[in-house]
Amino acid sequence: MHAALRTFEFVERVAASDNAGDIAALLLSEAEQLGFSGLAMGWLPPPDSAEKARFEVAALPPEYFRRYAENHYERDSAIVSHMQTTTAPFRWDEVKVDVEAQPIAHKILQEAWDFDVRWGWSIPIYSQHRLTGFVTTSAALKIDDGMDTDQLHLMTLCAHSRILDLQTASRAALPILSEREREVVTWLAAGKTADDVSCILRISPRTVHAHIAAAGHKFGTSNSTHTVVEAIRRKQISI
Repeated sequence: MHAALRTFEFVERVAASDNAGDIAALLLSEAEQLGFSGLAMGWLPPPDSAEKARFEVAALPPEYFRRYAENHYERDSAIVSHMQTTTAPFRWDEVKVDVEAQPIAHKILQEAWDFDVRWGWSIPIYSQHRLTGFVTTSAALKIDDGMDTDQLHLMTLCAHSRILDLQTASRAALPILSEREREVVTWLAAGKTADDVSCILRISPRTVHAHIAAAGHKFGTSNSTHTVVEAIRRKQISI
């Protein structure tokens, strides 16, 4: 099945589901096809907060997850710290840990290794320019560096947003994109760059970026990929 069509069908199935567990199962199924075996999804408290992370999904070895949750490992995790520095997905092996300077962070990674949670791919979730959530897929063995994770990234953002919707008791009126914002975001969804869109719509690159920023502000997203996902999920554009 063509990747774009598969992603669209995933978005449709997630939008139709009212059960967080079912949505997580759909996402894990997609991740497993890339070789991953574990999935964790949740929300992070503001920096320096006494609150602990909240996990919506934890398809991980039970004993490892128990230790992680009870000891609030997210406070010292090198992976979580790295999420604070980027809005882009990253592989765990991109994160370097100094054993002497970061003994607790090293211990956390070592415990993960002991439970065969040895390699992973993490997606920071930002809202209004603050890290608020995360999704992590994991595996016992390293996945091929050349794997295509773009579609999984889109699916992950969609699933996380839908579960957040389900947990919100009352929602404000959904934001509506302007006609021009929809045009710009639709072309982004088709794989065009901002410069491409500028040429297609015959508007300046600066204006294109302004429309992208405006759409992102309405959806509370921090990058164009997440904005595209929200526009599709909220049925303001189609692909």
